[in-house]
Amino acid sequence: MQDSFTRLGIQRVLFDLDDTLLETHNVFIEVLGSIRQRIAVLLNVSLEQLERDFEECQLESRKLHHVNPLPLWTLTLENLGLRYPVLDAELQQEFVQTIMQELYTKPIVLKEGALELVLTLIEAGIPIGIVTNASDEWTKFKLEQSGLTNYFDPSTVWVVQPDVKKTKEHWQNAIAAGGIPAERTLVFGDNVGSDIIPATELGALAVYLKLTNNWGVHAIGYESIDLTRVIEISRLNEFSDKLEMFIQKVENPLPPVL
Repeated sequence: MQDSFTRLGIQRVLFDLDDTLLETHNVFIEVLGSIRQRIAVLLNVSLEQLERDFEECQLESRKLHHVNPLPLWTLTLENLGLRYPVLDAELQQEFVQTIMQELYTKPIVLKEGALELVLTLIEAGIPIGIVTNASDEWTKFKLEQSGLTNYFDPSTVWVVQPDVKKTKEHWQNAIAAGGIPAERTLVFGDNVGSDIIPATELGALAVYLKLTNNWGVHAIGYESIDLTRVIEISRLNEFSDKLEMFIQKVENPLPPVL
């Protein structure tokens, strides 16, 4: 991999954390799925209907609170209560507490291939870092539980607070702090709007982890991706092969159509 990076001029790698290095979405599916089932039974509605309503309320809440846990889920349940008056303030608070207790204290495992990739980069002498959108406390918990604290120094982890959306400015700050230009930086992410487009607009090369079971909003803007600056993968352990394919296209471009 070191030879491949040399050929592309890559001198540093930055990662998004949730659903890039960690299996965060699977935990959300498990915990929220269980809670939605309980609410559906309480309200005597079909699980399918409740899931649609819950998702709509959650998306509305994200517009105001992004990924800030307590206000996000409080507003989600409040909006759900407007649709189902049986879900009164007391029940809403009860379910919010359940979400906070079950969701943000559950260990999140590394994605398949994540540790191997991180170790390969470290062994190759490539500086690495993380840019994540979550609270300091939850970020610390996830890094410790997954074992990533053994490989990422705190000074190389940039935390974007959960009440704001991760933007190009945040990636720019992380890139600038490393002293290596964006054109020599490789960015891994699963969110088109928050990771991939900002990285490529800054001049970095990006690796888009395109997941089939991810949040739908993470794919918004896909048609705007600059494919000349993006390596698309579906899992981390196929990165090496896709990297070599990308290099072949760069070094041996197709002749122009006359």
